[in-house]
Amino acid sequence: MKKILSFLAAGALALGLIGCSGDLHDNVPRVIDLSAGGVAGDFDSPATWSEKDPWTTVDASTATYTFNFTTKADSAKDIGFKINSQLKWNVDGYTEFNVSADGGPATASFKTGAEMGGAGNANILGVKPSTSYVMTVVCNPDTTATVTVVSAGGGTVEADPTPYYLDGMFFVGCGAIGNNFTMSADALLWKPTVTKKTGEVLYTKDFTYNKCTDTWHTEYPAVIKIATSDWNSSYGDTTIAVGEDFVKLVAGGNNAGVTGLTEGKAYRAEVKTTPDKEVFVKIYEIAKVKLTFQATGLEDGNEAWINGTFWGSSWPNGWPIESWDKPVPEGLTPAVADSTGVAVFSENFNVTTVAKIGEKLSYNFKAISCENEKWEAAKLESGDLTCEFTVESEGTYLVSVDIETEKVTVTKQ
Repeated sequence: MKKILSFLAAGALALGLIGCSGDLHDNVPRVIDLSAGGVAGDFDSPATWSEKDPWTTVDASTATYTFNFTTKADSAKDIGFKINSQLKWNVDGYTEFNVSADGGPATASFKTGAEMGGAGNANILGVKPSTSYVMTVVCNPDTTATVTVVSAGGGTVEADPTPYYLDGMFFVGCGAIGNNFTMSADALLWKPTVTKKTGEVLYTKDFTYNKCTDTWHTEYPAVIKIATSDWNSSYGDTTIAVGEDFVKLVAGGNNAGVTGLTEGKAYRAEVKTTPDKEVFVKIYEIAKVKLTFQATGLEDGNEAWINGTFWGSSWPNGWPIESWDKPVPEGLTPAVADSTGVAVFSENFNVTTVAKIGEKLSYNFKAISCENEKWEAAKLESGDLTCEFTVESEGTYLVSVDIETEKVTVTKQ
């Protein structure tokens, strides 16, 4: 993978079109700026292999960064990690070096985003389970970084709070969930995410608003309640305004009224609990998004291929070039360019997702093309590309990439 470019959509999709542009990294010696980045690794906290966790402290004047983390209770003595310059994968950073816990400093060599994407992990050697550490990273004028890891106080951490789960309870109601208080499978609360350090549990439930016609519930456009199937345990009573922050529900309370809904629109309810057995809810509008794909700038009859995180973090589409050793899954075939040089990928490449209105979606991908169906080598090969765009409303968005110039646009259809 030859280059790394960064594409950033400015604001919302103006006139339904977003252009993404970027610049190449050079090799001029310099102090690498990690201010917008952080560390991802095999930690118990702040999270396991999350690229979204920033530095604990940043001192830009000395290019010094610290990152506090805690190892897992069943942690191996050696754990992996990566240092990223942005809170995403496949960006400039440092990896493939070893540093010893409570040992001496280690020197890490700078890697571009393209190199980071295919590189192995860095490793912290000799850690203890359930123990807090501080990683310190100092960036040097020659692009290297000096990394140390020391235990924080030398002791183990306190036990995490005990989460309060609503597993087996249902998110029901009239209008807001559309199930008229039926304890159906689609109303069941399950598979939450848990924040270990706070003990907070978060469930999500997506629904489309259909006006409540039940004459028993005329005060609000819709009402909801969280309850067990026998109604012996429930939460409700508090009015929920769409688009506002979490509100606390009352244990054993009446139905909770919902305001601000538009008939036919899609919404997401987030149900949050605390270790104190408090239950909170917020509701906001979401958009159903379909992504379609095409490659441009080709010659008539050329074939094109695309792969990336649109389809999953592991880039599951494979590659038609046999020597790349990642076979293509059944059902996917190359797109063939027409006389205008445009190759439209089949619907088997389409991606569907949901997002908040105004949410920025970000994906990494790569596109290649070949003169014919033999695919012995790539005629054109893009670098690793990143495209970000803001969801303005539900609908179809066309992702178009010129493989030669590496220009990416996203057009609302």
